[in-house]
Amino acid sequence: MYQWSWPDTSAAAPDDDVTWRIARSMAARISKLEEEGFYDITRQTAASQSGPWMYGVAGVLEFLIETGTSFIPLGPEIQTIVEDNLQGLFYLFGRLQGPGIRIKVLDWQTRLPVEAQVEVVGKNDFRYILPRRTHPLTGSLIRILEPGNYTLKVSAPGYQTTWRPLQLSSKLENTTIFLIPLSQLHPRFINPNLLHKNKKNK
Repeated sequence: MYQWSWPDTSAAAPDDDVTWRIARSMAARISKLEEEGFYDITRQTAASQSGPWMYGVAGVLEFLIETGTSFIPLGPEIQTIVEDNLQGLFYLFGRLQGPGIRIKVLDWQTRLPVEAQVEVVGKNDFRYILPRRTHPLTGSLIRILEPGNYTLKVSAPGYQTTWRPLQLSSKLENTTIFLIPLSQLHPRFINPNLLHKNKKNK
């Protein structure tokens, strides 16, 4: 099960292309316990369990695997279930290596980390998910993406917004590393309300 289908709408998650492919690839590596074949995949409704919150708020891609013959499997079954699921787990670990992006945002002058909002233009729906932000202590963000052409928009209060083109090849096996320096705005262009709001959120 992957994230997510929104109740009463046809809306899928902004990262549906990524999560669908990962879920399908994991399921194709996990054999069924009592019959031939592999498991099916389905979108998890956005109104249930922790996955939708992890994705929408924390920006974490969560996958739920339901396997076995009962909710609490018998002792002799556990080793087989674990072994059958390992190949799906190994694929997931490998997919974390890329393709995707690893971003570090710094202040252009001080070279100190900046907590910035990083948008992949066209892959955000802020009705349902919070904006993805770099870590306040490291200025870093990792995001898994499918191969293709994208535009990154990086912004932070008190800094000039910057856009970066991004091309990810299907041949890439590692995340593409971006070091993005942001230039501070001249004081007369800074909206004090935005700065106050940002400090309050922290």
